[in-house]
Amino acid sequence: MKYDDKAKQQQEIDEILVLMKVLYNRLQQTNLLKAEDREHLAYQTGEIVLACKKLYTEVTPFLATPESQKSECLFDFMVELRMNLLNLKDLIEDFEDSFMGSLTEPLETEKTSPGEGLNLN
Repeated sequence: MKYDDKAKQQQEIDEILVLMKVLYNRLQQTNLLKAEDREHLAYQTGEIVLACKKLYTEVTPFLATPESQKSECLFDFMVELRMNLLNLKDLIEDFEDSFMGSLTEPLETEKTSPGEGLNLN
């Protein structure tokens, strides 16, 4: 991703971390998947959600602007849209591969209490 400023980059990192923590804790409470798989899949989910948010809030609003009426601007938009969709496709395929791979591994009983494991501080 291209970042215009450090504040925006930090905000996106924070958003991913919040989502990761919530999902990881839910997976841990239900003892679903191994700890390392939980963390990896939680991170991948955060990336996917952030990519969807960017597509919705930064890329597609262009269509509501007067510039979108110009064919050269519309072509540039379509190129950017394609790149964002391909990125999203890659993220989803990576998630799918990781998730399906985690299902083929036997689940071990873990001796951790709720709140242990993922440290996002």
